[in-house]
Amino acid sequence: MIFPEFGIRTELAVAVVFPELVRYSALMDFMETTAVKALYQQKGVKGADFSIGRFQMKPSFVEDLERQWMRTEWRHEYGIYFDLSETLEAHRICVLRLDDRNWQCIYLAMFLKLLYRRFPELAEEEDIEQVRFCSTAYNASFYGTYERIRSKSARRFYHTDFIPTPGTKRYAYSEIAVFYYKIAL
Repeated sequence: MIFPEFGIRTELAVAVVFPELVRYSALMDFMETTAVKALYQQKGVKGADFSIGRFQMKPSFVEDLERQWMRTEWRHEYGIYFDLSETLEAHRICVLRLDDRNWQCIYLAMFLKLLYRRFPELAEEEDIEQVRFCSTAYNASFYGTYERIRSKSARRFYHTDFIPTPGTKRYAYSEIAVFYYKIAL
């Protein structure tokens, strides 16, 4: 598995994206991936910024992740480099990676590694709190203060409906991740 190579516990990584796996639809992913391939390659995130793949990553998320990664010494340590230009070829490669399960795992591992670097105090938290924080940051925002990200963890805006309606039941993304983590142990 890829995660230990990055110093990330596999159980944590899987828990972070578990809510996405619950909601994943191959048909919807096919449609969104097709749109991203056509529009993102030509115009970047202004053309299309849909979540694609099993982990439901957006091109804007990956572009930001790649920029942050390229500012670290880890790019040399892991030999992972990215073309940060806004060219057709850079966009094409990004979409190919987003559509690849192995690369989605690499991106997730990079995200978590960068998150722990940004918030070193996170490593001191109990495992459940680490899952709660990491899953909230993954779903809601990598940016903001530690407390701001933490405060978002109880918000119920995540749903599993194909098309949400006023009656759609909403969940806290982090609670689904924590639930999975507890039963997976």
